[in-house]
Parts: sequence; structure tokens; C-alpha cells
Amino acid sequence: MKKILLSITALIAMTFGVYAEENLSPEVIQKITANVFEVVCKKPEADNLTYERELPLERIPYKERMDKYNSIGTAFLMKDGNFYTAHHVLRLERMSQQTEYAIRDAEGNVYPVKDILKFASDRDFTIFSVEGFTLPENYGLEFEKNYQKNSVVFSAGNAQGEGIVLRNGLLTSETPENTSGAWNWIRFSAAANPGNSGGPLVNTEGKVIGIITMKNSTENLNYALPVAELDKAQDSTGYFHLEFYYNLPNIEKEKFFHIFEEKIALPLPINEAREKAFTAYLNHTQKFVDSLKKRFSPSGTESFPIKEKYNELMNGFWNPNFPYTISLNDKGEWTCMYPQKVSTLNLEDNAEINIGSMQGLAMSYLVKADNTSIEEYIKNPKRVMDELAKAYQISRRVGTERVTVTSFGEPTSNTTHTDCFGRTWIVTEFAIPFADAQILLYTLPLPDGLYTMGAIATTHDIHNGFNFDIPYMTDFVITKYIGTAKEWKEYLAIPESVYPRHTALKDAYFSYDSKKGTKFKIGSFEAEIPVKVTVVGDKDYISGGISFRNDEAGLRQEITTVSVTGQRRTNNESAVVYSKQYRPPEKARKSVTETYEKYTSKTIPYDGNPHEDESSSHCYNVIDHGDYAVITGLIKKGSHSKTLQKLLSTVESKVKVK
Repeated sequence: MKKILLSITALIAMTFGVYAEENLSPEVIQKITANVFEVVCKKPEADNLTYERELPLERIPYKERMDKYNSIGTAFLMKDGNFYTAHHVLRLERMSQQTEYAIRDAEGNVYPVKDILKFASDRDFTIFSVEGFTLPENYGLEFEKNYQKNSVVFSAGNAQGEGIVLRNGLLTSETPENTSGAWNWIRFSAAANPGNSGGPLVNTEGKVIGIITMKNSTENLNYALPVAELDKAQDSTGYFHLEFYYNLPNIEKEKFFHIFEEKIALPLPINEAREKAFTAYLNHTQKFVDSLKKRFSPSGTESFPIKEKYNELMNGFWNPNFPYTISLNDKGEWTCMYPQKVSTLNLEDNAEINIGSMQGLAMSYLVKADNTSIEEYIKNPKRVMDELAKAYQISRRVGTERVTVTSFGEPTSNTTHTDCFGRTWIVTEFAIPFADAQILLYTLPLPDGLYTMGAIATTHDIHNGFNFDIPYMTDFVITKYIGTAKEWKEYLAIPESVYPRHTALKDAYFSYDSKKGTKFKIGSFEAEIPVKVTVVGDKDYISGGISFRNDEAGLRQEITTVSVTGQRRTNNESAVVYSKQYRPPEKARKSVTETYEKYTSKTIPYDGNPHEDESSSHCYNVIDHGDYAVITGLIKKGSHSKTLQKLLSTVESKVKVK
């Protein structure tokens, strides 16, 4: 039932039951209750999750604990031999892990739903048949298309999953449906709970005047579809008309209205009808999101490479500690965003997880454990999710207690996605059967760890929402490339068959030796660092920052800044810095132009002369190549003014820039 209050006390339900007996004859009550049924769905039998402790299932009420089915609504049998319910009870267009739908009578007999005969989502009704049901004597209710305002009516349905209850009230008014006023809903004051959805609204003679559909969220009035509207929907047809807004996560300035409208030929077995309905809905959403991508994706007409062509976003370099997401803010400006609050959980072997959330997505950076390679994480997605579970502390409610999930088991799906910058993301799904939910995780391996974007949501929202959102979002992620020398060596050694190289690192290599020096090719630079400049060991750090380049070859992320730090945490600690800065376009913002001119005019500290501060010596030099400038720098701990300039010349002589 749509937009309904979730709590009506048992006392109120009992009171209305007494009123029903006073206003309905015993024969009518018997007739109604014999032809009104629970709609149920079989609970999942398997649970692949691991918990911090044994689930205290005894905390769940006995009836609920022992029931193999979830009660989801109400249906009723008519004289035509068919069953009627609200469309949103079965929700044919929604993907679910729970697919075994049935009706259950007062004696507990269960009859599977067989064929879907007719439905209309806008009028919120579905007509279906069931398997194995023998029509009893004097079966079925009758329709009454005529009704009067302020007449006594009764809601019949499975109130709060506790069996069929009759409750009385008044038929108070009619109100037009919201889209075009094509028909009027009946409004009535008889009590109704979530389980009443799909049940009959009957008059004092026990005849059905409407199908109970939804509750007004602001007053004690409920809604029903007049039975006359059933004839206005096309026979042997399923009709969808769903209106809603779609949000692209990183577009803050606009929400996108669209309508899903589709017809399906019926009758069909329920699972075939569900498959056709969901596929049609999925295809519609795909087309709609594709139309939005034509506007906002990096190659779109309103993309950041176009709108920010002259600004810092497209003319600076980026080296964020926590990955950025390029977003269109509510002012219509493309900018870099990251979670306002990032928390850190320390794990064993110096691993850590930095987590935050933004734009409806969970984001994390898992810094790898000392004794584990990135390749091992890539090959074992279960371990990645198990580590994330420690940080996110997802729990299952059992009665009044919450029990933390420690593992979601093996992924139900393990694929890959390549973004517009040639980075391969590992895509995994994990099922949460008890909640009909899933986790969708996109993981980007980097030299020192893994960046993830993910969502936990209903099975339907994962497969017809987040499955479009997250791959779209991968094109807007900015990361840095950082790690120890050992981590870089291991990362670049991963076979292409296990994990393809990012485009920015396709021809990269890295080697280091305490006697032969350090050699590497990363991004724009191929360089050698002699041991007389610095010695690089396993625990020393290499970092790369990216810039955007949009030219005849298309948009790309290019590693244009590389720093190599050797002999860390010693008195001989040194850092070599290489940076390639592209000349800004003629119409670039003043701040962008001034930054570039600061380099090319060789203002201090970029004048090629050593400078000292309290603890270290610095020397930077700039070579202007016309279309771009190359900045080379050397920083050494302590006072080295006499030798620094010469060492910098050595560094400059051993670098090639492409």
C-alpha cells in the first residue's frame, strides 16, 4: 500500500471488528471472509551472510518466526473466478530476489499465483489466477458500481499480517487522480493498514465498490479504485504509466522528470510477466539515462571539458588525498567534491579504510595491508567486501536487537567496467536475501590500495538505478597514483590478464637499485635518478598527479606530475619533482594564466637557484617548450645550497618529457 501509516494498534483493529459485526449480517461476513485472502511471498531459505554472533531468532514473535512466507497484501475472489489485488502489491516491474507469490486462505492453505490476466499501474489494480484452487460453493464476491457519499463502507484485508479483518467507516468523498483527473478515487474513513492493500472496499451488502490502494499521509482517509474503472482498462493487457524524477548523483542543479509507459500482451505466467515488465522498465531507464549522458557525461554538450575549458579544473593538476568527484553544483558550476566527513578505521598489518558518503553513494579508500599485494585483492573480491564490512558496520535487526554482518559471502556477480579514461573498475554484487537487498560495488585498484564507490539498496533499485548511476560516475573520479617503491613495482607487474593497465600507465615501468639508481616511465616522464641524487628503497614513496587534456585525440587524464622521495625518515631524505604544465588557452581565467606565467617567468622559487628554509633546501628550474613548460625540482633535507644546483642539473639531463 502506498504512503501509509505503519502502526494501528491491535485494540483499534478489534474495536472496528465489533462494529463490523453490528453492521453486517453473519452471512455477509462469512461471504466476505471466505473470499478474501492474504497475498504472500515465500521467504528466502538460504542466507550466505556471516554474523558477529548467532542470530537471536527467539526474539521474533513465534508466528512470524515459524511462517515460511511474508505477508505483503490482500487479494479477493470475484464471481468471474479471478482474483483481484492492487498493482503495487505484486509490483511486476520491480526486480526482486523474492519471486514465489501466492495467496493464503484462513486455514493456512497456500496457492501459487499462476497467470497475470490484466493490470494497470496508473489505476493500481491487477487481476490474476492461481494454481490448485478449487472454487468453493457460492464462491466469489459481486461488484457494485453505484455508491453514495456518506454511506457506510467496510475495509476488508490482511491488517498488519494478522489475518483478514473487517473495519467500518464512511465513504466520505471523491478526489481526481493527480495526472489529468481522468477518474476519481474513492476516499473513505474505514481503517486500513499496509496489509489492506489490494483488499476490497465493500458496502453493507458485502458487494465490492472499490479496490483499496493507498492512504493519505496527512489525514485519516484512505483511497480505493472504483470498480467501474476496471472496465476502462484494456482487456488481456498490462499497462504501465509511471511518473517520477531521476537524479544523476553528481548533478545538483536539476532533477529529471520522465514517464514510463508500456503495454504488455497478457495473459502470461507471473514470472514471464515479471520478466517482460522489468525488461521493458529497464530498457526505458537505460534510454532515458543515455539521453542525460549526452548532456552531462565528459563528452556531452554540457560537460565539464566544455563548460570549464578556461578554468582551473581543466588547466590545473590534481593530487587529492581522498579521490574527488567532479560535480555540477546548484549554481551550475562544475567543481571537485569529496565527502565532508571522512572517517578512518585502522586494520591489521597497517591497512586502513577511509570512508565517507556523498551524493547517495558510499565511498571508501582501502589502503592495502603490508603483506598483501593489490593483485591478491583483485583476485579475492570477498576479502575486499569483508574489509569494508568492518568499517560500514551493516547490521540485521532481529526483534529489538541489531546483529552486525561480518561477511556477505562470495559475490553473486563479478564483472568489470572501463571508464572513459581507460581505467578498469571491478564490479561486484553481494546479495542480502533477508532484506531483498543487494550491495553494488565498483572498485578501482591503485598502487597503494583500492578506491570504491558503492550502494546498498533494494534489489530493484540496484538493478534499475544504481547500475546506471555508478558506471556513469566513474567518468568523474579523480585519484592520485601513490605508493611505495615496492607497491609500484608489484602494481605494474600485475598481468594484463588479471588486471588491465590504466591508459595513463600503459607503457609505465619502475625499477630501483641501491647501486644502479632509479629508472621509471610514468605518465609524461621517462627519467633516471642517479644514486648521488638519492637512493630509493622499498618503503620510499612515488606519487603521480593528473591533469586533463582535451585535444584532437579526445579527453584524457594524463599523469603530469611525478614526485619520487628517497631515503625517507633519514637525514639524507630527498625528493625529486617533475611537473608538466600546459600553456592555458587564450581566454583562460586570470588566475590560471598568472599561475602559468609565474612558472615561465622564473619567479622565485622557480628561478633555478637554491633556497633554504629551516630544515631543507629547494631548487626548481623551468624550461619553456612553447605549448607547455617543464618544472623540475629537488628538495633535500638539511643545508645543501652549494651542491643542490648541480644535482638538479643532473636530474634535468636525465629526464625525457613526452
